[in-house]
Amino acid sequence: FHTPQQLYTKHKFPKRPAANLIFDDITFHAWTWSMTRFKREKKQILHGVSGVFKSGELSAIMGPSGAGKSTLLNVLAGYITRGSSGKVRINDTVRDNSVRFRKLTAYIPQDEELRLNLTAIESMIFAVHLKLGYSISKEDKFAQATNLLEMLGLEECHNTLASRLSGGQRKRLAIALELISNPPIIFLDEPTTGLDSLS
Repeated sequence: FHTPQQLYTKHKFPKRPAANLIFDDITFHAWTWSMTRFKREKKQILHGVSGVFKSGELSAIMGPSGAGKSTLLNVLAGYITRGSSGKVRINDTVRDNSVRFRKLTAYIPQDEELRLNLTAIESMIFAVHLKLGYSISKEDKFAQATNLLEMLGLEECHNTLASRLSGGQRKRLAIALELISNPPIIFLDEPTTGLDSLS
């Protein structure tokens, strides 16, 4: 068993700088349809949320259903910009929507989008070729893919179609696909939903 740091060092994963995510006064408005007034209304979902996610720490956002947890994650990850306001900084730099800042984050949605007709190892090999390019040999790419699957407890699922994986296995495969590029910030939307206590 390798720790993530040993794995990245051993197999030449892209090295990323440590990143602190700081957000100030995040608000979000959405247009909704009012069934009582029969017209569109502007509804405020986020009300000036501020906080810091520090490098090397696991942070959890908790709240009841409909509180705006997924909306906040979408705003912080840069997937929602229209209707939102406030500042999001990575270290001391204000985040824009450039490709450079998107490479620093990975976002795993609540309903993972996997290619259901590919096996777990085929999905990993496909993603490794796309994310790591031609600078790494095929042997190293295959080793990285298999080591990530083993690190997340999917060593027995290499040749299982994604459509036949359990909910927890699909979630772990989605995480493995994002870990290939070694992002310093990973957003997970409801990663424990539908899992048993052991998973």
